Amino acid sequence: MERSFPTPFLNEAAFTGAVTNSCSRSDEHKPPEETIKTRSVLILVVLAIGLALPSFAQQKNTPDPRLREKLIAAIKKHTDALDKNDAAAVAANFTENGILVTPDGPIFGRESMTRI
Repeated sequence: MERSFPTPFLNEAAFTGAVTNSCSRSDEHKPPEETIKTRSVLILVVLAIGLALPSFAQQKNTPDPRLREKLIAAIKKHTDALDKNDAAAVAANFTENGILVTPDGPIFGRESMTRI
């Protein structure tokens, strides 16, 4: 007389290779072709955005060349005055209540600048 013992963990599906998943529904899975198409479209969208962003980042409103020349002239005027140790010319580059920061501390006002 043979005795058979119930094996609760092994059923017929385990031996035939059939897999059942009680946690998910079968209609949630897409066919592999549809998944590949979805991924391809997503990759193309990301690439399009990545290639378009640098063109938006380019500067379109460049500064006026005349303003640049004025700035360079003002800087040259100031450095020339510093090179000549001309306190009056240095002070002339500041407003009436300007502040000149020096290693010895700040100097407030154009009149104070001319005294150094």
